[in-house]
Amino acid sequence: MVPVWLIGTVVGLLAGGGLVLMFLWGRRRPPPVDLPEPVEGVEFTDLLVSLWVRGRYAEGLERTHRRLTRPVPDTERQVLHRWLARWAAVQGDPVLLRRALENRPWPEAHPEADFWHLQVQDADPPAWVAAWDRWQVAWGPAFTKQVLERFAQAERYDLAWRVWHAYWEADPGSAWRIADPIDILRHAGPQALEAGRSKEARSMADWLQRHQPHHPLGYWLAFQVERAQRFTRPERHLVKGIERTDHYWLYRTLETWWLDRTGPQAIQSLYVRRVHETGGSLRTQSMLLLHYLRVEKLDSALELLESLKERLQDWPPYWMWVGYVAQDLGMQAEASAAWRQFWYLVRQSPDHAHPFVCEVCGFGIARWWEFCPHCHRRGTLDLRLPPPSSPPSPTRLEEEWVDVPFPD
Repeated sequence: MVPVWLIGTVVGLLAGGGLVLMFLWGRRRPPPVDLPEPVEGVEFTDLLVSLWVRGRYAEGLERTHRRLTRPVPDTERQVLHRWLARWAAVQGDPVLLRRALENRPWPEAHPEADFWHLQVQDADPPAWVAAWDRWQVAWGPAFTKQVLERFAQAERYDLAWRVWHAYWEADPGSAWRIADPIDILRHAGPQALEAGRSKEARSMADWLQRHQPHHPLGYWLAFQVERAQRFTRPERHLVKGIERTDHYWLYRTLETWWLDRTGPQAIQSLYVRRVHETGGSLRTQSMLLLHYLRVEKLDSALELLESLKERLQDWPPYWMWVGYVAQDLGMQAEASAAWRQFWYLVRQSPDHAHPFVCEVCGFGIARWWEFCPHCHRRGTLDLRLPPPSSPPSPTRLEEEWVDVPFPD
């Protein structure tokens, strides 16, 4: 007689094996079925949309051409010619675009038709502005962005600001994604000033101060407008901007303005006050140091450097400054020691090719070169040369600094 336990074991094994086979069979993927691709109607249009979204423009153009070689209803033919115009435009084929537009794929009064017609004609900026006034946000963010890029290439930043601001008033969220208004206004503001359009420049400055209060451009622009109109105290905008942004550029502009009028004492008082207000930030102390050097208060500069020694003694630019100041004071031994320490730290530093910093860091800007070695925005220091015995005259870049808003 067969034991019960043996029967149970066999049944269990068979059941388990069956479950495993069912599991494996369920995981087996069926062979892919070649579904027929849509060749007409709404399904074909949906296929073109998916190709557009995925950036497969050449394939979309080929499929559209292939479809147009077969009999097509008039309504669908019009849609296909629209797609033909789009493919031609994104691939930069003006001949094909012109041919597609000749088939009148859109009604006459249509924003997209207007846009492609202007592109075929390579229209000048006033024509684009007239079309923008006609359609405005109906052009949508993609077309509006292309219009702004055209204005930037033509250096018509006044028109770019007009279009961007109108779009911002209608759809603020999309406007910020289309373009950065700072990039437009850093050119449009000075252009308006040069052309004598003070009212327009002032409205730009007011917009910046209201909507971008932590950017220095609005304060600088308001200062330039009031200076051109001979207001009594245009520098009040610079002071307000310094209090809100603590930006090096505003310090330099204000110092240049005040040195010609009120003397160095007002500047020094401002810098000392800002050092206390910012808790002794390196940027404000660097501005105070630069001021001391500019008005040749070398003893005060050396005293300020001594107060910073504990914080900055492992940082090469600190010893660079000590070396220059001690050298100007005739303290040759101290200058030599500072320069030895400077070169030692430079060679120990992994970024030894750039041993000084940008205005964001707020310290280490030397007197005869500008501006940021880390950002590569201005100037260099050739470390293969020995330190100069005396600083040469200011460079052309330094002299033009306050007149060039945010140079690239």
